[in-house]
Amino acid sequence: MKTALLTTLLLLLAAPAGADIIYVDIDATGAHKGSRWADAYTDLQDALGIAVAGDDIWVAEGVYKPTDGLDQTISFRLVNGVGLYGGFDGTEDTRDERVLELHRTTLSGDLGVQRTEGDQWPEYGSHAQDNSYHVVDGSRTDGTAIIDGFTVTACRSFMCNCTYPLGPAGMWTEDGSPTIANLVFTELGGNCAMRNIRSSPTITATRFVSNRGDTCAGMWNSYSNPSLMDVAFTDNNSDHDAGAMLNDNSNPVLERVSFVSNSAANAHGGAIANYDSSPSLTNVWFVDNYAAHGLGGRGGAVLNSGSSSPTLVNVLFVGNRARSGGAISHGSGSMTLVNVTFWGNSASQVDPEHPGKGGAIWNSGDCTISNVICFANIQSEGEIELHNEPGASAVVNASLIAGSGGSGVGWSPDFGSDLGGNIDADPLFMDAPDGDFRLTMASRAINAGDSSALPEGLLLDLDGNPRIYGPSVDMGAYEFQAPSSRDIFAARLTPRTLNLGANGNTVQVQLSSRWTIPVSDIEATSIVLNGSIAPLDGSAKTGPQMLRAKFARQELAVSLELGMQVPLLVSGVLLDGTPFSAADTIRVIDPGQARQASTAPVHAVGFTSAVHWPALGDEASALDGYLSLDGGSTWAQLFAGLEGTTSFTWVLEAGETARAQLLVEGRGAAGVVHAISELFSISNAGAVTAAPVVPSRAYLTAAPNPFNPSTTISYGLPHAGHVELTIYDLAGRKVRTLLSERVSAGEHEVQWHGRDEAGKQVASGVYLYQLRAGEFVETERMVMVK
Repeated sequence: MKTALLTTLLLLLAAPAGADIIYVDIDATGAHKGSRWADAYTDLQDALGIAVAGDDIWVAEGVYKPTDGLDQTISFRLVNGVGLYGGFDGTEDTRDERVLELHRTTLSGDLGVQRTEGDQWPEYGSHAQDNSYHVVDGSRTDGTAIIDGFTVTACRSFMCNCTYPLGPAGMWTEDGSPTIANLVFTELGGNCAMRNIRSSPTITATRFVSNRGDTCAGMWNSYSNPSLMDVAFTDNNSDHDAGAMLNDNSNPVLERVSFVSNSAANAHGGAIANYDSSPSLTNVWFVDNYAAHGLGGRGGAVLNSGSSSPTLVNVLFVGNRARSGGAISHGSGSMTLVNVTFWGNSASQVDPEHPGKGGAIWNSGDCTISNVICFANIQSEGEIELHNEPGASAVVNASLIAGSGGSGVGWSPDFGSDLGGNIDADPLFMDAPDGDFRLTMASRAINAGDSSALPEGLLLDLDGNPRIYGPSVDMGAYEFQAPSSRDIFAARLTPRTLNLGANGNTVQVQLSSRWTIPVSDIEATSIVLNGSIAPLDGSAKTGPQMLRAKFARQELAVSLELGMQVPLLVSGVLLDGTPFSAADTIRVIDPGQARQASTAPVHAVGFTSAVHWPALGDEASALDGYLSLDGGSTWAQLFAGLEGTTSFTWVLEAGETARAQLLVEGRGAAGVVHAISELFSISNAGAVTAAPVVPSRAYLTAAPNPFNPSTTISYGLPHAGHVELTIYDLAGRKVRTLLSERVSAGEHEVQWHGRDEAGKQVASGVYLYQLRAGEFVETERMVMVK
């Protein structure tokens, strides 16, 4: 009985962190029991050693190694039922509070001689001979073994004549299927960064960046079927095949995956090499990958060898290079391409006896091509998109292939069998040199694809927009999203403020084109305002850039209510009968507002006029200001949404002297509070800045994307506040701070010209841009193409 009691007591003492969360912080100074951040373990292996199914391990920022000694066989081993999470700063109460980009948590195999800062290959490789063989081990696990939020680095180098079975790797998984998320594999110099053998891991939001490998620099799959979503492979370099991914008798599934600037220095498959494998790729892009192998070098982006039979849907190939198959080199299997775009890929000549073949595709097997765009791809003999070896079979359906002659009598049989619907034309991309491969409205590729060729369940294109927009699917990776009837034209009404008691006869509407449809396509006599008010006879006139029409002010005034922003709808039809509409807003006031007592005089001083008014009281939550230069007949907005501000200063451009009037309004629980000034003179009166457009919620986007050499980052703020806009690389390192200041509410733009903090041009690849505004934090990806 005493023995049993003692055993129970020892078990309880050995597992103090048997609760749901075990804490690890290399800088913790407490009791090191793992029960809270203050008493966290400092050694991650201590936490893994006691964790049982149902536990989570939270790891604070810092560098953690598998052992304090030099035993290279020790790894961090994942545990079924245990979630291993990094990216904490050591104060969080919930996992959602993590900010991975700011709190880098590194699992490093750098055991012995430490890498010197700035070491490049091969110096780094020679320093890595005493590193861990495998930093992380996911073998014999299932999907309940989770690793999330770490940087994995510094396994043993392949340069060190390693005799360890099957070679070193950053993460090794044999007969396992762990769940992997938010990892960065970087500066790993083993046989590969991740090795999967008879395994099917699930991998999301993970990046493979700047790895160097012997057989494959990124992920090597053998008899494995991993699933990848939102994964990026960038700047990985293999000494042999597969700069980013090698598949040997494996069938991985890839969705929203990017391969940028990877290379196979001495073999084939700059990004992917498939050997008797049939991967599925959906919404994937390959940019600037390279395969070089003396007189070989096949598949600048993808090599298919043996019986490999991949399926590619919504895929973009840009700027990839090799000797044979600038984008794809395909062997004896059956490859299926659906809605793929090839542009700017090249097959280069090594010497006169070994010309480059297949600017986009080199084919020696069976290839089915549907809804594909091949344009501006080059082989050494000229602009030849697709090269078929003798005995190869290519079936081309509803595709745009440059130089093919198009379906019918002009079709060139060198491109394969013509199934109809093929065209030979410029696809009219938005801006291909700057990396925008979306279609313009005039492209012949729009609605020219074969919808029956789409795989079942495919709903979105490479942009995440509806895959079919119109009567039929488009050709290429991007579906043209035709503007709605509300987006074709922009409407502008003048005056901007309508005083119902002032003199005036007309309201003018100006329509300008927002797309490629000119205003001359409008049936001018069809224009109506607010559904029923027709323009004055003969007033609708069409110019080169603008259609103008005038409406009777009194007829319009009858239908309007007082308000700050009263919507007005302009509608009509095009000459072909297509309906359209465009909206604008004006301010509507009545004579009573103009007669309200002024709360304060307004003073104009010199060329810079300072206008002052007292606070409008607690009932007014925000202030709007309007300026009239015609005695109150029309108004222009000076500012909107000022909170607690009692003064406003503006500088007037050079112009004529005017009699001005200022209107300040506040809205609160008691309604609208008005304060209107006395008339005063402004000498140098001129243009007034229009009110900013204030979005209802914050947003962040960039265009073009991919880009070269610059992109415009657009963001919107519903409220003023301090804003930080930062560029990071895929390893989470800050590249440049574009903005760190207080910004007003509204829509804003910042340009990034692809340069770091020191002004140096950055390399091609995927970058993160992050906006922080109060509690709003959003991080997006963009691709720089050279």
